[in-house]
Amino acid sequence: MLALLQSDCLIVTSEEQVFETLSTWLKGQVEPFSEDEQLQMFGLVHLTLLSQDFRDSTVMAEPVFSTLRARNLLRAQFQAELLSGKKPTKRGNPPLEILSAEAHRQFLVWLERIY
Repeated sequence: MLALLQSDCLIVTSEEQVFETLSTWLKGQVEPFSEDEQLQMFGLVHLTLLSQDFRDSTVMAEPVFSTLRARNLLRAQFQAELLSGKKPTKRGNPPLEILSAEAHRQFLVWLERIY
């Protein structure tokens, strides 16, 4: 999942889709990830591409963001994105390949765990 989130080659209609997919995937794990691990993954979502309404209603409703520490980390990441001077780009640059062979193998391992 980290490799997919780190890739700007994901083809999605919106960054909201990335956030919702990650949230659903995390909730479906047999062994839950720690708060730090979840925050690391959510930190790979391009927050400045999310609408304010989505951040207020969906992001802040996620259980992992219920603690003050998590909200401060989220705020710090959002500010860092804004102050970096770099405008985040929408995901979906046409990839040369959708998944590398290694990512494909990892994906199959995850599917085996689910089923």
